[in-house]
Amino acid sequence: MSKRDHFFKLNLITNQVRNVILLFTLLFVFTSKIWATDNTPQPRPNRAVVGRVIDKKTESPVEYATVALYQMPGKKLVTGVVTNQKGVFMLKGVKNGSYQLEIKYIGYDKHLSKQFHVTDQNNFIRIGQVILAPNAKLLNEVEVVGNNRNIEYKIDKKVVNVSKQLTATAGTAVDVLENVPSVTVDVNGDVSLRGSTSFTVLIDGKPTVLDANDALKQIPSASIQNIELITNPSVKYDPDGTSGIINIITKKNKLTGISGMASLSGGTFDNYNGNLLLNWRKNDFNFTLGGNFRNGNFPYDTENRRETFSNDTTWVTSSYGEGKRNYSMQSFNAGVEWNFSDKDMLSVSGRFGQFNMNMGSDLTYTELVKTSKETISEKQYLSSENADRQRKFYSVNTTYTHDFAKKGHQIEAQFNAMQRDAMDDSGSILTDMDGKITDGKNNSEDGPSKRYVTKIDYTLPLANDSKFEAGFQSRVQNSTDDTKLYNYDVASGDYVIDNKFSRVTDYQRDIYSMYAQYNTQIDKFGVQAGFREEYTDRVISSDTDNSTATVRRWDWFPTLHLSYNITDNDQLMTSYTKRIKRTRGYYLEPFITWVDNFNVRQGNPNLIPELIDSYEVTYLKDFGRNFLSVDLYYRVTHNKVEQIESVYDENIIMRTPENIGQDYSFGTEITLGVSPFKWWKINLMGNLYDYRVEGQLNDQDFSRSSFNWTGRFNNTFIINKTTSFQINNTYQSGSVTAQGSKEGYYSMNIAARKSFFDRKLNATIQMRNALNTINYESYSEAPGLTTYNSTTYGWPMVNLTLSYTFNNFKRSMKKRGEGSSDMDMEGF
Repeated sequence: MSKRDHFFKLNLITNQVRNVILLFTLLFVFTSKIWATDNTPQPRPNRAVVGRVIDKKTESPVEYATVALYQMPGKKLVTGVVTNQKGVFMLKGVKNGSYQLEIKYIGYDKHLSKQFHVTDQNNFIRIGQVILAPNAKLLNEVEVVGNNRNIEYKIDKKVVNVSKQLTATAGTAVDVLENVPSVTVDVNGDVSLRGSTSFTVLIDGKPTVLDANDALKQIPSASIQNIELITNPSVKYDPDGTSGIINIITKKNKLTGISGMASLSGGTFDNYNGNLLLNWRKNDFNFTLGGNFRNGNFPYDTENRRETFSNDTTWVTSSYGEGKRNYSMQSFNAGVEWNFSDKDMLSVSGRFGQFNMNMGSDLTYTELVKTSKETISEKQYLSSENADRQRKFYSVNTTYTHDFAKKGHQIEAQFNAMQRDAMDDSGSILTDMDGKITDGKNNSEDGPSKRYVTKIDYTLPLANDSKFEAGFQSRVQNSTDDTKLYNYDVASGDYVIDNKFSRVTDYQRDIYSMYAQYNTQIDKFGVQAGFREEYTDRVISSDTDNSTATVRRWDWFPTLHLSYNITDNDQLMTSYTKRIKRTRGYYLEPFITWVDNFNVRQGNPNLIPELIDSYEVTYLKDFGRNFLSVDLYYRVTHNKVEQIESVYDENIIMRTPENIGQDYSFGTEITLGVSPFKWWKINLMGNLYDYRVEGQLNDQDFSRSSFNWTGRFNNTFIINKTTSFQINNTYQSGSVTAQGSKEGYYSMNIAARKSFFDRKLNATIQMRNALNTINYESYSEAPGLTTYNSTTYGWPMVNLTLSYTFNNFKRSMKKRGEGSSDMDMEGF
């Protein structure tokens, strides 16, 4: 059987499995969200169970703890809620009978209450304070700081609390990440994690069909619960990406009945977006439904200069003008979770939508041709440039979980089917100063991409607080790229296809993985060690010359995480992981593709994947309301890939990916959280590292280095219980590349929030780039070529956001005295 026949057979089987699952299940996505409320006195409800959950060490309330009510005997689940920001919970409508509460939160020991009885005479039960003790034995789930901070630290990740990022309320996940450690955002809104644009994006722990940066740009911040940054992931995760994983946790709800949230935002430069989330939980079923839309415009001024040399002749091309980047997106998601027994859960969720990005500019060009002795020619012309990227995406995610009799003994199976239809169109039109068209090119790249992911994860608890984990995963992907180039014909006034630069390319890649991991805790010392093995089978073929590029290889990925609890308030952690950055499909195509009249690109089928060794040491100090985190990291990237510029033709630049050598990053991240007063919270974040890139280009050593640093100074002021104000300051230093450098910049974002109607309605106004200080500049130099680029975005960028939450709040009830029917939920 040929490789292609094998793939289509596997694809057919996978589709059949998917159809069976879709016939017998509904849709779902599951986690929790509830908001705190004010102190408005209300009558005490009958038939209710109330209590408050606090942290044993910090004595602070535990928000989002899961509270389940079981009927006894038999332990039959009746209902459940999650605690609000004061740690308070209330279960209403409890019928007569005997009950027990089970209270859980990640990183804490589970709490089981004593049995209690609800009768007609005793129908309002006060549980009192429930104290949860942090569980240091859960190596990869230990929380180190309290819930009141913008950023929470766990043993293997940083968790960004999006609800506390006021300056990103009207934006996307990209806007949230601008204000967190380890992350930088460039002029195009592309994210870098510890200086690398190679990372994996997950949504609720599941893969997304979109590219990493496209996925972050299309997720509205209003729909995000929090964001997990995993810079040294364990072997349970895919090893793809130089710098780790960004996991987007979306908002959902565990409340019974119907609940939800809606938001609308509008601002300058025709920026607007909306978001709706609905949740309905009843008995053993939980349904979710959501949708959002977004339109974002970012006008800018740009200035560019390029010089190409050949013998004694120099071509100098400079341009200036205005442009605009537009992002538009519409997406919908739905899901259902079915707990069909005490030990079994099935969930299915679906997402589909469309994401568009359009970039256009009108530039004035001046072109000068000269020698060392004289100017040969000088002319001016106009260029209208446009690039349009469209992505239609669909995904279905199915998860089945079975819990065995022993606590922690579990097996979980996932099947994810994803498809993306891409339509890219770019080109430019040149006109003389009188408006007559003199030249033009248009390049289109269309085609679908399909991916099917199957996972099985098994967890076996062992003696002495240890556990063994193992799993299998297959990733089957196929895509087609139909590329066409059209040249403008001056005589006919029409575009004519250029078959020399038009082709159809098929890309197929199958990856099969197995992993095993062991966790144990010995007194204060914790160990997590794992090993992952992957086999890659990749084939790229083209219809132009019937060429085929095949890669079949094995790769292995060890990980090791260690932790030591020095004291109750001091923890030391260290880790090592090996990762891989696989080459993108179009990087491997050995064809020339025109981007516009002045730029072409060509792939390189001889590229080999980047392999990364990553080391980290983390020290955490907890000062109660304050905290200090210090990370030391060292990362080595082997087979480093960069886009190399060269002269393709007179005044035309070609970019080609090359394995240039190695790069090294050695640095420290320091985060200090301070609350000098209850009304003032400060976050100081700094990332300082020495960056070196070493290798050869054109048989010459190009090694260079720079000292890079990023600083953030964020302030949150609590005016009163319903009003807050936030100022975020950021400085990003310059850095070197293989062929040039990037300049640094400073920015300030400010925002204010006001809550109304028992905090159900929130209004947030924000201004980004408040001082209009952002200017992106870059330089590059290659044999026969130098370039300079500068971009400044429009100002002011102001947005107003209104968000409304319904049935997610529990009303506060103020206690008036002994025997009163009122209760102070906040002070419980």
